[in-house]
Amino acid sequence: MYLEYNIGGSTQTDDYPNNPPSNFDIYAGNTRSGVINYGGDEDVIRFTPTVSGTYSFYTSSSIDTYGYLYNSSYSVIAQNDDGGGSLQFKTIIN
Repeated sequence: MYLEYNIGGSTQTDDYPNNPPSNFDIYAGNTRSGVINYGGDEDVIRFTPTVSGTYSFYTSSSIDTYGYLYNSSYSVIAQNDDGGGSLQFKTIIN
């Protein structure tokens, strides 16, 4: 699933949807790359843990990022701005 949007008369493709539910999953031990396609773009990726444990979520980019973690009811359970240093978000949840 890709979303299309228009900037300056040309159609652009967004790599991840901006709102849940997301059709893009990530699994423990894996990574996902994404692109912030325009100002205000949000990339939503679903993670469903298969075992109890501690999980770390973070970004590594050249722009300032902010992260939210939601439960299955789409209520925010964690959020972070610069916990990963260098304007990157990082949150650890167990």
